[in-house]
Amino acid sequence: MVRFHWHVEGQQSAWVPHKGIVEDEASGVRHITVDMELAGQNEAVQSMLTVPPDYLDSTKVSPLGIVLGHGADAEETWRGPLLERLAAHFAQQGHVVMRYHCPLKEQRRHRIFEKCFDVAAASPYAQPVQRWLFIGYDNGARIAAGVGSKGAILRAPLAGFALLSYPLLQPAPPPPKQKAGASPPSDSVGPLAKLNELRLPLLFVCGEFDRTCPGARLKEVVAEVLPDCDARIVSLEGLSGRYCVPGTKDLEDSTVTGVIGHVQTFVDALKDPSGQGLAASPLTRAADFVPSERPLPDVPESPKREPSPELEEPEPEPEPSPPAARRRGPAKAAAPAAAAAGPRPMVPPGMVPVMGPNGPMLVPAAAAAAAMANPAAQQQMQQALLLQQQIMAAHLQKAAGGAAGTAGPAAVQQQMQLQMALMAQQMAVAQAAAAGKGGAQAAAALAAQQAAAAQQAGQAAPMAVDSPAPQ
Repeated sequence: MVRFHWHVEGQQSAWVPHKGIVEDEASGVRHITVDMELAGQNEAVQSMLTVPPDYLDSTKVSPLGIVLGHGADAEETWRGPLLERLAAHFAQQGHVVMRYHCPLKEQRRHRIFEKCFDVAAASPYAQPVQRWLFIGYDNGARIAAGVGSKGAILRAPLAGFALLSYPLLQPAPPPPKQKAGASPPSDSVGPLAKLNELRLPLLFVCGEFDRTCPGARLKEVVAEVLPDCDARIVSLEGLSGRYCVPGTKDLEDSTVTGVIGHVQTFVDALKDPSGQGLAASPLTRAADFVPSERPLPDVPESPKREPSPELEEPEPEPEPSPPAARRRGPAKAAAPAAAAAGPRPMVPPGMVPVMGPNGPMLVPAAAAAAAMANPAAQQQMQQALLLQQQIMAAHLQKAAGGAAGTAGPAAVQQQMQLQMALMAQQMAVAQAAAAGKGGAQAAAALAAQQAAAAQQAGQAAPMAVDSPAPQ
């Protein structure tokens, strides 16, 4: 059961699962879980739309939509206090806000961000939306810039970018089709340079002590690669790149409120009906921005959790082979496993391998020596070995039938008859061996037989239970 199901592109669609709409009692907005289909992927990707309280009234929905991109730690930031409050705040103001969840590597996140934008623009909740604002935090700011640089080929027009804690000095991942021998990027200036052609407004919000986006370097980069864009810079005094006091990881409510206020000022300028846009905005122009000259505190940027193993595509684990396949499988399939496990156990004392009718088996050394000295005894031993292998086959059949609940009296009777026949055959072997004569010739023949059997068994001399069961 779904509430809505809408087509996005090609054969991909998106839908709201059962009980996927949750109302925020404090703000009145509604958080709507959306599952997105991707080409070539079996599982849907989770995203979330946050819509105004009166979203069913198209006159109450703003023509400016918003897409949020989370930071490098997807689990911590996509539903963290910053993005959660940003979504709720702007939904209260009438905006449709879309965000996604992707814990995988950055190239994958580019695809998910763009798909998230397509799904939001095609959704029935965003019909009144005419333009979109991309807001990204940390790693998500670089992704927002990379996706936004596609410009005209995107599904809907863009209004601007709000890049929060942009990782300027952090090396961007190399492009998927990078030429062989080309050097990987040393920073994240490249995604910004591509935005100049769009000539859209930009807002940068960084901490005064942001080690990956120092204010002085950000001002230089904006002047170099974004000369045709109206860029504004806000520096949060005394805070790190995570908008925390350096050396801590606590994001204060007042700090979140301040960041939301700066973004709200930027959004108001984008929606200004007078057409002046940012011209009358109190946000500082990049050219007029004065970076801090205070030295960085002698503390870590801020304690972070260990990198999640999900940041890389997980490799499928090999399925363990069943025990039956290891014991009774074909010799070719078992050879690599046997080589990896090392040499098999030695032949038990007093036993020697001889070649039976269906493969090598172990027999007492004295009986083998006597049989080799007497052709009649050797023939009797071959018959005894054949009976022993038949007993093992009957035993395995009985065990398999017992496990399946199908073992009956007939199987038990067959095994008993074979055991009695084997006892009689062994007595015949002993009688024939007693009538024969041993000697050096018998010993030489026994040694040759042992060598042939050991070579046939791969120096392993398997027990009867290791031999493949008759089919």
